[in-house]
Amino acid sequence: MSPKPAHSLRFMLFLLFSSIGLLGSGLLLDRLNSSSSLDSRSKATGSAPPTIAITHTPQNPLVGQTVTVNLSVNTNGYETTGVQALHLTTANTLDLTLPDTLTHLEPTLNTAVNNISGGIINYMAILSNFNTPFNTNTTAKTVAKIEFTPTKAGSISFTFDPTQTIINEYGGGGTNLLTNLPATKTITIDPAGTTPTPTPTPTPTPSPTGEPTPTATPQTECAQPYAPQKLVARSGLNPGEINVNWVRPGGQAHFAVSFGSQSGKYQWGQPDIGNTRQFTIKLLEPGKRYYVVVSTVNDCGGTTNSAEVSAVARAAISGQTTPKPTAKPQVIIEEEEPLATATPSATPTTEPPTANQTLFDRLKGSTIFMIIIGIIVGLLANKLFGRKKPPFPPRIKPDEPLEPSPHPLPPTAA
Repeated sequence: MSPKPAHSLRFMLFLLFSSIGLLGSGLLLDRLNSSSSLDSRSKATGSAPPTIAITHTPQNPLVGQTVTVNLSVNTNGYETTGVQALHLTTANTLDLTLPDTLTHLEPTLNTAVNNISGGIINYMAILSNFNTPFNTNTTAKTVAKIEFTPTKAGSISFTFDPTQTIINEYGGGGTNLLTNLPATKTITIDPAGTTPTPTPTPTPTPSPTGEPTPTATPQTECAQPYAPQKLVARSGLNPGEINVNWVRPGGQAHFAVSFGSQSGKYQWGQPDIGNTRQFTIKLLEPGKRYYVVVSTVNDCGGTTNSAEVSAVARAAISGQTTPKPTAKPQVIIEEEEPLATATPSATPTTEPPTANQTLFDRLKGSTIFMIIIGIIVGLLANKLFGRKKPPFPPRIKPDEPLEPSPHPLPPTAA
């Protein structure tokens, strides 16, 4: 017997709807599995949000040193699309003009935006291969840098714009993973010739091993050098000049000079003028008094100042061209024979004449002076101890009669 048509139709509809339900369930499960796989891949090892930072070398830069400012990124295990946007505002007191662009360093990223203008830094570095996300794991990586050489002391600062500094999650639909930007980074440039005070490092206490503790070797203290002796300052030969000379005390490595237009306040100076004993300050204001101090510096950095002296810069002479004074006068080292060592020779050194020396002081000890003294002593000795000559007898003229003798001779016997 053949089945009824109504039963056959219901059976076929049941099979059709069952197939559609199974197919829909399979597609839904596949979609859920794909989403779960993508989410686990983009956040597989992300234990903390990515970070971005500014660092620099050297740590204590000086005027004239090249400073490198590094831009580093740490994704902390997140897979990202690179640096989607970076906006930095700079401010400096160095009279410094930064380069036009950053130096790009990361080969897995391509720069889409890279310019520096008006103190604003704009930078974007995206994936070179969109199938390979950018992930530094948990290590900071330098992606770009800026280099500059300051010519004056001051500071420069870098401030992130939180609305325009973005690192997107790979496959995350444009989610910015940066949640906490660093504070303003300020770099201070110190004047040349200064040495930053080192931070003392604590010495770890060794664990007891039963062995005797070695005795620490005492460190030799830096002895203070002797101050320059007989410092003299006087007007120079030309307008606006002052000559300074002194006697070397011995044991010095070099000398330093400080000077200014007020006693005890020195606006200018030079930290190392060599192992000389005289110099000339030029381009001063003619007719104005200046105050000078010379310091002795030894090999270990010890410094001792001389007493302060002063002199008036040579006044201008009518009709003579006078150099125009400058904001920073020049210290000119006068030529002299170089010294073999910093220790003075046993032979006394003849110092230049000072303003207080007389003519006798200048001639004393010279060859001419000794010859003159010898002649004078010889003449005096001859006068006092020389043999006197007998007086000459009187001369008698032939026609002149002889005078009778006051003592006549007795008569002779016949």
